[in-house]
Parts: sequence; C-alpha cells; structure tokens
Amino acid sequence: MKAFIKQLFFLLAPKPRLPENRAVILMYHSVSDWDHFATVSPADFEKQMAYLAAKKIPVVSLSELARRHARSESLGGAAVITFDDGYRDNYTAAYPVLRRFGFPATVFVESGLIGRDNNGIPHMNADEMRQMSDLVELGAHTKSHPKLANLSPEEAHGEIEHSKQAVEAALGKPCTLFAYPFGNYNQGTISIVRGLGFDAAVTVKEGTVCRESKILELPRVSIDRSTTFAQFKGKLSTTVDWYERLKLWH
Repeated sequence: MKAFIKQLFFLLAPKPRLPENRAVILMYHSVSDWDHFATVSPADFEKQMAYLAAKKIPVVSLSELARRHARSESLGGAAVITFDDGYRDNYTAAYPVLRRFGFPATVFVESGLIGRDNNGIPHMNADEMRQMSDLVELGAHTKSHPKLANLSPEEAHGEIEHSKQAVEAALGKPCTLFAYPFGNYNQGTISIVRGLGFDAAVTVKEGTVCRESKILELPRVSIDRSTTFAQFKGKLSTTVDWYERLKLWH
C-alpha cells in the first residue's frame, strides 16, 4: 500500500523544474541486473540519463556543486550523480553511459574492498578507478562501511582517514568528498570529516539542496530498483521536497 501511494503521488503531483537556487543529488549504488533493492538495471540507468539529456537538465560534479555552494552562487537547478560503495559495475556499466552523455559523477569508495569481491560481488580496483577519473570523481566511504556514530572517535577517524588515503594513493590527488555509510553520523563524525579536510559530505536524507543546506550534511534522493520512471522524474523536481513534508505529517 505504501509503495502504491508513493507511486500515485509522483504520478499525479506537478513536477516543476528545480529553480535556479536549488540542485538535486541522485544516489545510486549498483547498475546491474543483480536482484537487490540497491541496484538499477543498465536499461533503466540509460533511460534515466537520456531523460536528463533530453530535458537539458544541467549535470554538474559534486565538487562543482560544493564550489557554488561555498561562494553562494546559483546552484542552477542542476543534478549531481553519485554512487556509493565502489561496485565494479560502476566502471563496466555506468561509466560508458556517463561518457556517452558527457555527464560527470562521483563514486564513493569503500576502501577495504578495492579490487576485491564481497559475497561474490566485485568492486573496482585502483586501475579502474584511475581509468574513469577523467569524468568521475572518487570520494571516500570509509574502510569497512560501519555505522560511524556507533564507533569511538578514534575508530571513526581511522575508518574515514583510511578511505581518504586509499583514494588519494590510487589517484595521486586529494580526496575531498565523503559519504556517510547508511547515512549514519553524529556531530563528532562531522568534526572528523571537517578536520580531515573534506569539502563536502553527503547523507541519505531525502530532499533537494539549497543555499541553506549544510555542506557536510547534504541531502540526496535515492534511485534504486523500486524507483519507477514517474518517481525518477519527480525526484528531479521540487516534488520530492513536498513528498518528504507529507511523510512528516504522518
């Protein structure tokens, strides 16, 4: 019933284009036919990217969004494409589509799984990360994907620093973007992220980005196997903010 109501809402609600003072960060994980909620099929991913291109929605990198935010510049009604965890299909399936459309993206890497399989699911190796870095930024996502708020400050610092250093070692340049695993963090976590020199960090809180958004607690909208095309289009508009408000009323 909940899924039906959500689909009906996004079908019927108006979908005004994001105003110039807002942007939306899309959160993907895997692009594959793997039967898991966090995946998007290659066909659906290509359809979604084609929609961005057809509607001429500006797609910018997360670092560019952070730069605009820091300077209080217009966010341009832009979309930002991000992927969590560093699955190999980000390189084999998503990257070719991104290149075809010329869309930048950010992949947040779980450093303890670089070049390894996890339960039979391969993750990118350092060479693949370098090959895609012409268009794709690599960000940090901790070493082992823990709930950071449950760790001691020392443990959390080690987890975050390990992923930052691993990405920097692979690419030979600073890693300045971070994603909180499970969207789990506290004020101590934010202090660690700030202290390690990250320019921006993203959460799993649903909503669009505005000038009032906190740069180390940026909201995103999740795109996964359950996301219909109507919902995808709605999440590129202010409709997603209205949906979040309605959820709070209940």
